[in-house]
Amino acid sequence: MASVSIECRLDQRILTLLEQRGSFNTRSFANEFGVDHQLVVGTVKSLHSLGDVIKSEQEQSEFWQLTDEGEEVAANGSHEAIVFASTDPEKGTLQTELLVCVV
Repeated sequence: MASVSIECRLDQRILTLLEQRGSFNTRSFANEFGVDHQLVVGTVKSLHSLGDVIKSEQEQSEFWQLTDEGEEVAANGSHEAIVFASTDPEKGTLQTELLVCVV
């Protein structure tokens, strides 16, 4: 039952925003109001299916986001760079010591 009230409030929020701004992008809306993008898209499609309530146009966009591993690499460097930085260039480093530093 909770999802019905969320969807109803989302319907109202979308219609109010359309009245105020004239148009909006679903991804921007989702980010602005902290709502799942797919929920916004579904609600817009539901409103559109009612007939002459809203006009919608589908736009194609590409969205890139780092994975957890990508975030780690961005913050700390690649796995290879970490190994390289942990290796003693003059004496070398034992694998067992390297594993302690890297892991």
